This record gives sequence, structure tokens and C-alpha cells, in this order.
Amino acid sequence: MEEVNELYDAIIESLKQKESPISVVETPNELMQDTEYTLISRKRVYSHLKHIKD
Repeated sequence: MEEVNELYDAIIESLKQKESPISVVETPNELMQDTEYTLISRKRVYSHLKHIKD
């Protein structure tokens, strides 16, 4: 479980460095409908890492 947490933290930190907007003008619904963006939930990333480790 500790390794999953470390991997998760590393991925989130990497994403924060690459995707750190100054401001966001889109609403969540707009982002979900726009195919230009890929939305990744923290829950899904964590779930995926946990599944890989098992």
C-alpha cells in the first residue's frame, strides 16, 4: 500500500508541474463535454495503481 501511495504522489506532483493554470474559466461540465481535455480523477488514478500492484 505504501508503494501505491508513493507512485500516486509522484504522478500527482508531475501533473501539477505540467498542468498548473493561473486561472480556470471552464466549469466542470464544460470540461467534460470538451474533447480537447482529458479529465483524470484522483480516485481513478489511485484505483488503477492499486490494481496494478495486486
